[in-house]
Amino acid sequence: MTEMTHLYKIHSYETDVTGKARVTSLLNYMQESAWNHAEALNVGYSHLIEKKLVWVLARLRLKIFQFPQWGDTVTLKTWPSGYDRLCCFRDFLFTNSQMELAHASSTWIVVDLVNRRPQRTESYINLDVEHPPPVFAEFVPKIGAIEAANVVSHTRVQYSDLDVNSHVNNVKYIEFLFNSFSEEFLSQHRLEDLTVNYMNEALLNDEISIRTHQHQDHLFFHLLTRGKDKVEILRAQTNWQATK
Repeated sequence: MTEMTHLYKIHSYETDVTGKARVTSLLNYMQESAWNHAEALNVGYSHLIEKKLVWVLARLRLKIFQFPQWGDTVTLKTWPSGYDRLCCFRDFLFTNSQMELAHASSTWIVVDLVNRRPQRTESYINLDVEHPPPVFAEFVPKIGAIEAANVVSHTRVQYSDLDVNSHVNNVKYIEFLFNSFSEEFLSQHRLEDLTVNYMNEALLNDEISIRTHQHQDHLFFHLLTRGKDKVEILRAQTNWQATK
């Protein structure tokens, strides 16, 4: 099973004030499909946790052409697009009956829960399968150091932000980031392109600072740091399109 396809109906609670799906809703669909496909390929959570191993999302890029709306049903196809010594790569394609809505690429590592170290792919995976061509010409790039970023907001990790591994779920970080924008900006722009580098974890009650540097009119760089030790948790790049 080199590909897996799921249908997702956009519910009212998955939309924003415009009635269109939130970016975080699309990311949650991707996470769910990746989880299910890994299980079907015998490298999912239930298989790895027995060895005290877990999947960790390292990098992500999502490009959106059109947002689905409340009541729409979207098709999400996902497939493993390769792996190297330490990383596994997975792509995603959102469509409806008329067009491609979005596509994404992701980079994953497997971490040992005891020593917190990434594992070589040869120790847990052997997927020599054909797959569709990658959605991007290159794997998700590394985002360089972000300078001159101003603190725009703070948040504290709540219990509802945690996932099954007891650290902040990867989609929650994106929610923190989007909530740092003003209502005025969000009401006049829509996200076109999101690139994320996940660097460290955050745990319950950690304070997180969200810093942003506006590079161009619609291009921003973001840095999330842990308050207690200033460790970088996430670097991100967002590209927006004006709607008004």
